[in-house]
Amino acid sequence: IANFGAVGVTYDDFKSYITECLRRFKPQVVVSHDLNGEYGHGTHLLCVKALTDCLERTSDSEYFSQSAVEYGVWDVEKVYLHLYGENQIVMDFDRPLEKFGGLTALKIKKKATIIYLKELILCGKKILILTKSNA
Repeated sequence: IANFGAVGVTYDDFKSYITECLRRFKPQVVVSHDLNGEYGHGTHLLCVKALTDCLERTSDSEYFSQSAVEYGVWDVEKVYLHLYGENQIVMDFDRPLEKFGGLTALKIKKKATIIYLKELILCGKKILILTKSNA
Protein backbone atom coordinates (compact mmCIF):
# COMPACT_ATOMS: atom_id res chain seq x y z
CA ILE A 1 0.00 0.00 0.00
CA ALA A 2 2.95 2.30 0.60
CA ASN A 3 3.65 2.58 -3.13
CA PHE A 4 0.03 3.50 -3.79
CA GLY A 5 0.04 5.95 -0.90
CA ALA A 6 2.98 7.71 -2.48
CA VAL A 7 0.66 8.73 -5.34
CA GLY A 8 -2.23 9.65 -3.08
CA VAL A 9 -4.25 6.42 -3.17
CA THR A 10 -5.59 5.16 0.15
CA TYR A 11 -6.92 1.80 1.29
CA ASP A 12 -10.39 3.35 1.40
CA ASP A 13 -9.95 4.27 -2.28
CA PHE A 14 -9.44 0.57 -3.07
CA LYS A 15 -12.46 -0.46 -1.01
CA SER A 16 -14.57 2.24 -2.63
CA TYR A 17 -13.54 1.08 -6.11
CA ILE A 18 -14.24 -2.60 -5.37
CA THR A 19 -17.58 -1.73 -3.78
CA GLU A 20 -18.48 0.36 -6.83
CA CYS A 21 -17.55 -2.49 -9.21
CA LEU A 22 -19.61 -5.01 -7.26
CA ARG A 23 -22.61 -2.69 -7.23
CA ARG A 24 -22.23 -1.62 -10.85
CA PHE A 25 -21.74 -5.05 -12.42
CA LYS A 26 -23.82 -7.02 -9.88
CA PRO A 27 -21.99 -10.35 -10.17
CA GLN A 28 -23.60 -13.44 -8.70
CA VAL A 29 -20.15 -15.03 -8.31
CA VAL A 30 -16.77 -13.46 -7.55
CA VAL A 31 -13.45 -15.28 -7.96
CA SER A 32 -10.32 -13.76 -6.44
CA HIS A 33 -6.80 -14.34 -5.15
CA ASP A 34 -6.06 -16.53 -2.18
CA LEU A 35 -5.87 -14.90 1.25
CA ASN A 36 -2.07 -14.93 1.18
CA GLY A 37 -1.85 -13.02 -2.11
CA GLU A 38 -0.92 -16.12 -4.11
CA TYR A 39 2.84 -15.98 -3.54
CA GLY A 40 2.75 -12.95 -1.23
CA HIS A 41 2.42 -10.37 -4.01
CA GLY A 42 1.49 -7.04 -2.45
CA THR A 43 -1.15 -6.05 -4.98
CA HIS A 44 -2.79 -9.49 -4.76
CA LEU A 45 -2.87 -9.14 -0.96
CA LEU A 46 -4.35 -5.68 -1.27
CA CYS A 47 -7.01 -6.88 -3.71
CA VAL A 48 -8.21 -9.85 -1.66
CA LYS A 49 -8.09 -7.93 1.63
CA ALA A 50 -10.13 -5.04 0.21
CA LEU A 51 -12.56 -7.48 -1.44
CA THR A 52 -13.15 -9.47 1.74
CA ASP A 53 -13.58 -6.25 3.72
CA CYS A 54 -16.23 -5.05 1.23
CA LEU A 55 -18.26 -8.19 0.56
CA GLU A 56 -20.39 -8.04 3.69
CA ARG A 57 -21.07 -4.33 3.29
CA THR A 58 -22.01 -3.83 -0.37
CA SER A 59 -25.67 -4.27 0.60
CA ASP A 60 -25.37 -1.41 3.13
CA SER A 61 -26.44 1.81 1.41
CA GLU A 62 -24.39 3.90 3.86
CA TYR A 63 -21.14 2.10 2.97
CA PHE A 64 -19.57 4.23 0.23
CA SER A 65 -22.98 5.77 -0.29
CA GLN A 66 -22.19 7.49 -3.61
CA SER A 67 -21.98 4.17 -5.47
CA ALA A 68 -25.11 2.96 -3.65
CA VAL A 69 -26.99 5.99 -4.96
CA GLU A 70 -25.61 5.53 -8.48
CA TYR A 71 -25.94 1.73 -8.83
CA GLY A 72 -28.00 0.53 -5.88
CA VAL A 73 -26.77 -1.97 -3.32
CA TRP A 74 -25.75 -5.54 -4.10
CA ASP A 75 -25.10 -8.81 -2.30
CA VAL A 76 -22.77 -11.30 -4.00
CA GLU A 77 -24.16 -14.85 -3.76
CA LYS A 78 -20.91 -16.83 -3.98
CA VAL A 79 -17.23 -16.05 -3.54
CA TYR A 80 -14.40 -18.36 -4.53
CA LEU A 81 -10.91 -17.60 -3.27
CA HIS A 82 -8.00 -19.40 -4.87
CA LEU A 83 -6.46 -22.05 -2.62
CA TYR A 84 -9.19 -21.65 0.02
CA GLY A 85 -9.15 -24.67 2.33
CA GLU A 86 -12.84 -25.55 2.31
CA ASN A 87 -15.10 -26.69 -0.55
CA GLN A 88 -12.34 -26.59 -3.14
CA ILE A 89 -13.15 -26.78 -6.83
CA VAL A 90 -10.87 -27.35 -9.79
CA MET A 91 -11.58 -25.45 -12.97
CA ASP A 92 -10.48 -26.78 -16.35
CA PHE A 93 -9.73 -23.65 -18.38
CA ASP A 94 -8.58 -25.70 -21.36
CA ARG A 95 -11.86 -27.55 -21.95
CA PRO A 96 -13.78 -26.37 -25.03
CA LEU A 97 -17.09 -24.74 -24.07
CA GLU A 98 -20.05 -25.52 -26.31
CA LYS A 99 -21.88 -22.28 -25.40
CA PHE A 100 -18.88 -20.29 -26.64
CA GLY A 101 -18.42 -22.01 -29.98
CA GLY A 102 -15.81 -24.41 -28.69
CA LEU A 103 -13.53 -21.72 -27.27
CA THR A 104 -11.83 -22.54 -24.00
CA ALA A 105 -12.21 -20.33 -20.91
CA LEU A 106 -8.57 -19.31 -21.32
CA LYS A 107 -9.15 -18.09 -24.89
CA ILE A 108 -12.28 -16.22 -23.80
CA LYS A 109 -10.31 -14.56 -20.98
CA LYS A 110 -7.63 -13.43 -23.42
CA LYS A 111 -10.23 -11.95 -25.77
CA ALA A 112 -12.03 -10.23 -22.88
CA THR A 113 -8.76 -8.76 -21.62
CA ILE A 114 -8.01 -7.27 -25.03
CA ILE A 115 -11.51 -5.76 -25.21
CA TYR A 116 -11.14 -4.40 -21.67
CA LEU A 117 -7.78 -2.79 -22.42
CA LYS A 118 -9.19 -1.20 -25.58
CA GLU A 119 -12.11 0.18 -23.54
CA LEU A 120 -9.71 1.66 -20.99
CA ILE A 121 -7.76 3.35 -23.75
CA LEU A 122 -10.95 4.66 -25.35
CA CYS A 123 -12.06 6.08 -21.99
CA GLY A 124 -8.84 8.08 -21.79
CA LYS A 125 -7.35 6.06 -18.95
CA LYS A 126 -3.58 5.74 -18.88
CA ILE A 127 -2.45 2.15 -18.51
CA LEU A 128 0.82 0.30 -18.66
CA ILE A 129 0.75 -2.93 -20.59
CA LEU A 130 3.60 -5.19 -19.57
CA THR A 131 5.08 -7.38 -22.26
CA LYS A 132 8.12 -9.61 -22.19
CA SER A 133 10.15 -6.73 -23.61
CA ASN A 134 9.30 -4.22 -20.85
CA ALA A 135 8.44 -6.44 -17.87
